[in-house]
Amino acid sequence: MIRMSASELRKLSSDTQRQLDSLGQVIQQIERVVSSADSQDPIVRSMRTRWPADKDALDQLAADLMEWSARCNQLAVVANEINLPTCDSKQSRRANKVALRRSNHE
Repeated sequence: MIRMSASELRKLSSDTQRQLDSLGQVIQQIERVVSSADSQDPIVRSMRTRWPADKDALDQLAADLMEWSARCNQLAVVANEINLPTCDSKQSRRANKVALRRSNHE
């Protein structure tokens, strides 16, 4: 099992969102090139032929990244509730000892 903090999950979501933004920019640039290039060039014709399939794959990747980013944010909320920070105060140590004694007696 891997345990991550809420801040790690939010950073992962943020990094994923940056990748998604970069992917969107790449898609826009390719679309501009494909639509404005000389259609007589065999390389351009080949690129235009392939572009719909490639764009579908990139759109699927974008959807997956979006879903992953949202999931990381959801898990950050859960991690925030579960991964409570440890405190070195006497009160929390005492509470931990009481909880341990109770769990040992059950």
